Amino acid sequence: MKRLFVLCTCLIFLLGCQDNRTRLFEMQFDADFQVPGSLNNIETFYFPIQNVSTFYDVQAGALSSDDIGAINSFRCTLSPIFAAIDYSFIQNISVTAIDPSNSNNRQELFYLDPNPLDNTGNLELFGSLGNHKSFLTKDLIHLEIRIQFRYSTPMTFDNRLTMTFQAFDEE
Repeated sequence: MKRLFVLCTCLIFLLGCQDNRTRLFEMQFDADFQVPGSLNNIETFYFPIQNVSTFYDVQAGALSSDDIGAINSFRCTLSPIFAAIDYSFIQNISVTAIDPSNSNNRQELFYLDPNPLDNTGNLELFGSLGNHKSFLTKDLIHLEIRIQFRYSTPMTFDNRLTMTFQAFDEE
């Protein structure tokens, strides 16, 4: 009887959790950066990317920023540009947006901590839970990629960070 009660209670809570927001559009943009070879695993390395275009005006269409309640992180992929790379040497990684007009105004967009050891090919990052509307409704943002390595980087390699966000009508 207790098991039935617990099962019914869990079922009610799970069915009651649904997202009532309406997705307005999806926005996607890329940023490329290079990681030099022979970086150590003791320090944490920061790779700034200046003036990344969000293409907000193109992707939002006729919607103004007042029509949008929230812009949330959806998907982020780190992929090699020229050659296949085994990203297992990365311990953790995070992507932070920085306001170009105020460098103290920053917000984490994506992260992966820890990176699984058997990660070959592309690296899929998790989206942060915050509302990124204040950053992504601007034409340009700065990005900061923070990486901590498990062991030294094997060579210099170029990366592409493909980020996807979803805009909703209310928070």
